[in-house]
Amino acid sequence: MSNTSASFWQRLGYRVAIWADSVALAGIGQLIVDIYQIAVSTNWKSPPLNWNFPFQEFYREQQDILWVYGPSNEHVFLPQVVLLSPTSNLTEDDISLVLLAEEFKASLLVVEALDYYRYNADGSEKKWFFDGENARLVDWELEMKRLVFQNCSYFHYLQTNLAMDYPLRVFGSLRSFLHSDRKLEPLIESKLANTTGINSLVFSNDGYMIFQKRGNNVLIRPGELCSGFSGTIDLIDIQHAMGHGARLSSLDVLREMVEELGLRRREILRRRFLGITRELIRGGTPEMFYAIDVNVSAKEILSRIPKDKEGQVKSIFLGSYATSLLDVDKDLSPKQFWQIVEAINVEGGGPVSIPLLTNLVLWYQQTYPQYTGQSQLNPW
Repeated sequence: MSNTSASFWQRLGYRVAIWADSVALAGIGQLIVDIYQIAVSTNWKSPPLNWNFPFQEFYREQQDILWVYGPSNEHVFLPQVVLLSPTSNLTEDDISLVLLAEEFKASLLVVEALDYYRYNADGSEKKWFFDGENARLVDWELEMKRLVFQNCSYFHYLQTNLAMDYPLRVFGSLRSFLHSDRKLEPLIESKLANTTGINSLVFSNDGYMIFQKRGNNVLIRPGELCSGFSGTIDLIDIQHAMGHGARLSSLDVLREMVEELGLRRREILRRRFLGITRELIRGGTPEMFYAIDVNVSAKEILSRIPKDKEGQVKSIFLGSYATSLLDVDKDLSPKQFWQIVEAINVEGGGPVSIPLLTNLVLWYQQTYPQYTGQSQLNPW
């Protein structure tokens, strides 16, 4: 088995670690320079989170790391641990929700991180910087098919999951202290905020995939390409779902779509739940993934004026592949899958973010599980 050349990954904007029959996407290469510039301008030696953290070296005992075949059929590992994959065949109606009364209070906080995250990438102070009530994923109870949440401060997320690599005099860092056995702790035992993110692919009714390019001045993932819509689950979202059936299908995952794209809920044709992961770079931050078909053309979507705008809304023509569920009779080979990723990279003019790539891999996995999987790094 031959590996895809390093130049291919560099062209996509990734830093990689390559060995015999595997590749690990170790981070987004070029744009890290901008993040370090803000650190220097605010008298920080480095950001509190290393977005290019070499997870393939540190988390060597971790099981269930998501991989997909590369263009040359090598295993390409993403910094994501799979909690629930599309191959589980669970629907949103199968999964119940629980909201604990007790609010999460982090016992380990890097308080200095707040001074970093109050700035934009150009060094200017953010006009709006405030705390909020987010939904922390406490546990995924597989046998009960139940997601357990609790209230959590957004600022605690900034001071834990987004401060994993800040140098601490006694512990070394949160990462080295909490994950000294080179793997994530079970969710139920985590001391991190673990606020839950949402990412969704969006497909128009005329063969396009909608995605976004983050602004160059945002501090987190500047200039990267992301899913059609993404965001964080708030406490109020869980509270609303608890009063309307307490099922995952009751959760208003479309709120971010309405706010970021200006689409309306009644314009949805299909909503497919793809799974849940924990991102290794951010210390196991949970993320939920979806794919959605809308009964609106790409041109119309791009003309909408959204409530919230952090970058540019873009589209790419995928033809018959522009659907939330791929046709099993139209075999999409790994080489063709990466051609889609490369086309998104070219059309968007930036690197495909790890959350967007994860979204694409899980979308691919639901129809072609033979080309993807999850395992310990390089066990072959």
